[in-house]
This record gives sequence, C-alpha cells and structure tokens, in this order.
Amino acid sequence: MKIGLLPLYIQLYEECAPAYHDPAQQAVEKAADALRKCGFEVESTSLCHVEPEIAAAVRNFEASGCQVLVTLHAAYSPSLEAIEKLVKTELPIVVFDTTPDAEFGFDFGGKLMLNHGIHGVQDMCNMLLKRKKRFLIRAGHIGDAEFMARMRQAVLSAGAAYKTTHARVGDVGGIFAGMGDFQIPDGTFGMTRINYADSPDYVPSDAEIEAEVTLDRQNFTFAPDLPEDTHRLTVRNGLRLRKWIEAEKLDAFTVNFLGCGPEIGFENVPFPECSKAMARGVGYAGEGDMLTALFCGVLMQSNPATTFSEMFCPDWTGNRIFLSHMGEMNLALMDRKPYLAPRKWKFGKGKDIAAATGCLRSGNALLANLAPGADGKFTLIAAQVALTAQHDADLTDMRGWMTPPENMPVAEFLEAYSRLGGTHHLVLSYDGDVQLVADLAHLMGWDFRKIPA
Repeated sequence: MKIGLLPLYIQLYEECAPAYHDPAQQAVEKAADALRKCGFEVESTSLCHVEPEIAAAVRNFEASGCQVLVTLHAAYSPSLEAIEKLVKTELPIVVFDTTPDAEFGFDFGGKLMLNHGIHGVQDMCNMLLKRKKRFLIRAGHIGDAEFMARMRQAVLSAGAAYKTTHARVGDVGGIFAGMGDFQIPDGTFGMTRINYADSPDYVPSDAEIEAEVTLDRQNFTFAPDLPEDTHRLTVRNGLRLRKWIEAEKLDAFTVNFLGCGPEIGFENVPFPECSKAMARGVGYAGEGDMLTALFCGVLMQSNPATTFSEMFCPDWTGNRIFLSHMGEMNLALMDRKPYLAPRKWKFGKGKDIAAATGCLRSGNALLANLAPGADGKFTLIAAQVALTAQHDADLTDMRGWMTPPENMPVAEFLEAYSRLGGTHHLVLSYDGDVQLVADLAHLMGWDFRKIPA
C-alpha cells in the first residue's frame, strides 16, 4: 500500500528559529522510515508550512496513487493552513501523533522545539471534527513497537476505507432472483460495477488450458471418476473468467450460478476459479452479492487469509455452526489438498462441472458481515470465532465448523446476528483484527456492532 506522509511545520519557526529546520526534517525522515518498516510504500515531502505548500503536497499524493494520507506535526502548525485541503481530499486521514524523543525533561532548548507537535494535532483534529471529516489517530513514541503496530493497523484500516470507495467489482450472471438482503444500488460507496455480459469474450488458448490442467494435478486430489473432458471444460471456463478479472483489473467479483451459462458464454459454471481467485487475493461472493464480494476484497488487502462463506446449519447439541457454499471458498485456507470431483449440474443449461471442495482449516478467525439497513445506512457486524477442521467419508462438499465467540450458545449468537440484520453471506478472516474493521466502520460512517457486545 502506498501512503503519503504530510509533515506540518509553522512558518514562524523558519523565520525566528531557523536552526531547528534540519532537525525537524530529519525527524520526518525517521518517521517515514518507521512507516516503511511497517510494510508501506511511503511518499513524503519536505516540511510544509503554508496552505499552497500543503495543497501541492496533497495533490501530489492523490496523483501518485497514494491510498492513505498520514499527517505528522513536526512542530505546531496552525490548522487553518491545512484544513481546506484535508477536508476536500478523498484520501482517508491517519494522524501520526509522535515525537523524536521518548522522554521529555525541563528543557526550553531543542527538546521543546522538536517535541511539541501535540497541540498542533489538537488544533487540527478539532477542526476536522467541526468540518465533519472523519479520521483515525494514534499517539505514542516512534520507538515503541506496540505503538507502531497500532499505527500500522490504523493505516491498514484507512487503506480499507480507500479501497471500499474506489473498488471495481465484477458481476457474472446478475442477482439470484428473490435474494434481497445484500442488494444495494449501483455506485454504492463509489464502487464501479463491471458486467461480464458487456465485456469481450476472453477465450484461453489450448496451451493455457494445458498448463492449468497440469497445475491442477499438482494442487488437487483428483476423484477417480472425474472425466477428463469435464475437467478441461471447467478449466477452459475458469480461465475465461480469470482473463476477464485481470483485463478489467477487478478488486472483487460475484457469480450467480443460475445466470452463468451459455447465454453469456460459459459452457459450465467455473466454481474452482472462484476459489482460486480468492487464493490470489481477489474478493468474491456468490449469487450476485456485490456487497459481500467488495467487503471480502477489502479485507483481503490487509489479510489474504480471508474467504467468503455462509452459515448453513446449526448443531445445537455440539454448539457449533456448519459453514458451506455450493463450491466456492478460498483454496489457500483448506486443511489439506482440495478434492476435485465431478458434479452433475441440475441448476441451469450448463454442462457438468469439476467441483473443488475441502474443509476450512482449524484456527481463530474474525467473522465479519456488512449489512445494509434502513435509510441507506450500514452495520458492520464482527465476532471473533473458532474454526475446527472435521472431515467425514464424503469429500465432495465445501465445509467448515464454527464455534461462536467465548463459547456463546449457538442460539444466542444466531439471535444476536439476525437482530443486527446480518445477511446470509459473510466473510471470515483468520486471525483477523477486530480493531481494523471497527476503524474501517468509523471512517465509512457505518454502525459497528460486536458479538457479544
């Protein structure tokens, strides 16, 4: 993720105390290096003092592909020099409230001049709130590893907000008729909808098909009764889907199996490619669910160990919930090699498919759901759950077993989820950070609800 670091510094000090310019600039460079060590590409600038300099820096960040604007007060800076540009930028803002020195003694010399940016932060944050501009803030010493981990999380949350408002989401086959919970108007959050039916037909070559067949033999356990022609046809249609995703630079996509057939160029439904795409970091949801596909892709940006799923059946006795879907889960999260088997196709005009199936591996995960509500509002629901891998003799289904948080009774969990309006599609992120989604909700203006509260 590329981020812009905006260092703020009052012009008065350049005139009255020019000796502190270089140490302040060095502190900015140290902060930029600390952010790079967090895994970000950082574009910075020299100290910005007045409105024209600040405006030019922000324009450069926007033009160069930055996803987040990080502000750093190298000293006090009057908020009115920056506020107009900060309010108008589409970049989400994270306030990096830090200083070069961990300890401050009674010193009117260098330490005071280089470590008093906090009142500039307070001036600016007050103005941001007055102007209804949402932001995140992290305060602490730059040498504190725990603080920098919190700073990294805030930047990831801000990057998720940027991705939410700039996403390209593909639609294959439209919406499953009658499903209403996840439906949203085109353009919600600023997303761009790309309809497969309006796109060129990206036909793979024989060599590309053969190469993918070879990879499948390495990466899957094949059912002994899988016909070669069914496998090759599924690969052919999967590569057609992959080429479209790559050509359109999609962040996420959705496939409605009832609308994915010969009428739009698919001889069969390429479920394995949906699962492979998630393993490559492309967001996905089934049945025309643009909203959950987008949300899946947004969370994948910070945590690739993320998958689309659905709660299928409660196990009241075992206090767990069976997770599944027709044939789509992130293959990188299976507890063993996925199983590739033939499946008779009964749901449309397409031919039989090769279905890739498996069981989600054991581990702790963040369950997250973005639920539309009344009056165009949204609720982000989060729960920290446990997943347990369990197989039986039948390998031909997608599966996972989820225990509610804190051994909460299944009945109580399901009641809470539906009281909040949780939709029947969801996202799971292994070892996902609940604070990350809470901050994302804050930046987006969504209601955030955790189960249990």
